[in-house]
Amino acid sequence: MTFDPKWLSLGASSLVLACSPQAGTAPGDSTAAITKPAIEPIETTASEPVARAAPASAGKVALSGSADAEAMRQTGTAAAGQQMTKIQVTPSQSFGLSVDGRRIASIVTGQASLTTGTPGCFAAIVQGGKVSLVPTIGRGEYEAESCDKPTAVGILSSSGDVVRFGTVFGAFSPHATVSEPIVLNWSRSTGTLSIDAAWSSHASQAGAQTIAAMRRAVQ
Repeated sequence: MTFDPKWLSLGASSLVLACSPQAGTAPGDSTAAITKPAIEPIETTASEPVARAAPASAGKVALSGSADAEAMRQTGTAAAGQQMTKIQVTPSQSFGLSVDGRRIASIVTGQASLTTGTPGCFAAIVQGGKVSLVPTIGRGEYEAESCDKPTAVGILSSSGDVVRFGTVFGAFSPHATVSEPIVLNWSRSTGTLSIDAAWSSHASQAGAQTIAAMRRAVQ
């Protein structure tokens, strides 16, 4: 067999073509060129802030102006989701919550007609776009009473994860009209708001009808 040098030249040209970055990427070819994968940036949505767990060493929470309109709107939606009707948020007793001047959440109160038809009240924490709402007067321990409206909201204590609120609601029954003190606990890490039955009973037995009196009662 006679060796023909032109085959060596042709083979070298084919090798160069195969190793070229443009190989396999002709216009209209469905095969994408293989490149080093880029690191995708993590995107966050500004309209849906993420609620982060508060460390035990987090600063103290303080009331900070009025609750914003969006927090009150979200609370109304949450109340409707619990089959409440005739919902009325009370702006004068709804506040922003801040740590070192930075707004982190809102506490919102109001009144509504409960599923039983009883005039009731509620309180809610709005944090990171999420609402934790609890009925107060007209439900549970307070089902024998009807609610007029929230009359006072204040912070009793703020230590680590748990923030304790004092709230006062105007309530009435067929035989009496009272100012009912209710203590609420907010877990900053879970965003959950709940009634503290033991401290609420203690405040009621102490005759506390103001936030200052509730602070004295729970110390």
